[in-house]
Amino acid sequence: MDLADKLRSRGKAVEDDYFAREERALIEAIREKRQNGELDNWHRDDESLSE
Repeated sequence: MDLADKLRSRGKAVEDDYFAREERALIEAIREKRQNGELDNWHRDDESLSE
């Protein structure tokens, strides 16, 4: 494996780590909203259907 391959591999690892952390933060935010009742029937907005 030459230096260019190592740099590419390192860059991909850093990118994967970044997006894994971002996804975990989003999942945690969704869990908190669900526990607070903010996501109850989020997909149903009866008022907007009557417009």
